[in-house]
Amino acid sequence: MALGLAIGLGYPILAARASNARVGRWVVEESKSPDVTRIQRTVEMTQLGLVPPWTQVSPWPGVALGGGMVALGLLLLKARRRDRSGPKISAR
Repeated sequence: MALGLAIGLGYPILAARASNARVGRWVVEESKSPDVTRIQRTVEMTQLGLVPPWTQVSPWPGVALGGGMVALGLLLLKARRRDRSGPKISAR
């Protein structure tokens, strides 16, 4: 369950780092271009905070995985507690 929380909360941080790395690579690749208009467009896009969609890594797969792991852990804990309590005998 703790691992699920760590994955669910940590994956967005990793996705943001991967996105920043991809943006950095995109800027470096575009700056090597001999086409001045391409370089100028890249500079304008970065100043506006715009980047190509392929540079963005979605955090949702990791969040969903973490949530699923937490849910599975809770179900296992509930089943384990039910097994420990044993059969209940009611007095009439």
